[in-house]
Amino acid sequence: MPDNTITLVSKEPFSKYDVIGGNGSDNVTYIMDGPIVELMRENQFQTLLPSFIYTATLMSFGLPGNLMVILVYLLKMSKTTSRHFIISLAICDFINCSFGMPVELVLLSNFLNFDYPILCKISRFCTFFMNNGSSCILVAIAIDRFRRVCLPLRPNMTVAHSKIICIGCAIFSMISALPALYIYGTHTKSIKDPSKNNTIILVKTCYIDDSIGRTIPLGFNLYLFIGTLTMFLSMTIMYAFIARIVCRKGKFTEKSIRRHTFKYENTVTVDPRTTAPHTPRLSVRILRRFSEYNTKLLGTGRKSPRSESPLPDVTEPLSVKDRAHSDTSVRRHGGKDIRAGRTTLILFIVTLIFVLSFVPYLAIVTIRYISPIDLRPLPESVYNLTLRSYLLNSAANPLVYCFLNRQFRGKVKQFFKSIFFKRR
Repeated sequence: MPDNTITLVSKEPFSKYDVIGGNGSDNVTYIMDGPIVELMRENQFQTLLPSFIYTATLMSFGLPGNLMVILVYLLKMSKTTSRHFIISLAICDFINCSFGMPVELVLLSNFLNFDYPILCKISRFCTFFMNNGSSCILVAIAIDRFRRVCLPLRPNMTVAHSKIICIGCAIFSMISALPALYIYGTHTKSIKDPSKNNTIILVKTCYIDDSIGRTIPLGFNLYLFIGTLTMFLSMTIMYAFIARIVCRKGKFTEKSIRRHTFKYENTVTVDPRTTAPHTPRLSVRILRRFSEYNTKLLGTGRKSPRSESPLPDVTEPLSVKDRAHSDTSVRRHGGKDIRAGRTTLILFIVTLIFVLSFVPYLAIVTIRYISPIDLRPLPESVYNLTLRSYLLNSAANPLVYCFLNRQFRGKVKQFFKSIFFKRR
């Protein structure tokens, strides 16, 4: 039987219609342009349309949202460790939305004719760079929250430390993403024409470069996969310990407060205007805590603001006016940090969204290396949409800050009011 296998040796681009002969009597025609190719590109765009709409929607939300986060936290917020981490996350997400997503939209709209190797290399490098940076910063946030909640007697991370950590994360992420500049480029795919047995359609897209084998890309993806799973596991463990402390010792129950109050009510007399110097510390602490949650103990019918409380601030010596947005841990002499605070909750939700957005991506990449992907229209559409699930992380963080952080919403209003009045 004649051998009709064609081996492509030349790296030079084909002309519009090239005919290459095999060892037998038949010839195989390679087509890179024409009506058949145009029809195939249109069908491919219809398959990728959900991914295109998904990416464009995230870019429309993420681009202005992350820019607003950067401006507000940079110009309006006080200097804390979480402020530097949030700004660093917003910068990574903003670069993804302003460069990575537009390139992705161009690729999706012209998936079978994307022959721009330099643009492909830079876009993939930036994507790995920003995503690695975000994951490193989230690990640093988890360490900071863990120390504040679970190890309150040890020195906390300072603002200077947070700056150094952000710079270190940027350097490490850039180095870890450098192989993408070598691996990715123009990838040529051969598709058999279903209407003609001896015709093969050649298309070009942004993927692993034709000159690169499978060993280096496999090692690079395995390295990223193991590193990502390690970071996810470490963040899960630290937040699990935080949740354990908060659930078990986070708040006094009304029953325990009443029990301790009745125990000491005969040994302490609380003046509505001032507290006697000989008042026992534990009783003052209990009444101080109880006055925040059950003001009937002090004979009032409404919840008094903290600044008007008749008891001294013995439980929170480092407290600030707005505890909900404070980055300062609640400390006790000889005790543990028992309140995580709103900041920890917000940063935990940001971390959770990051992890959940990356899980489908990691799963589909693993499946791709284990077994071939079904290339029928519907499975391919779901595959490409899942392959871009991680883009959700770049647009969701501003919405989290907007819904859960009253201080951020107030600063955004002040920012727009200042611009409006300046224009007037």
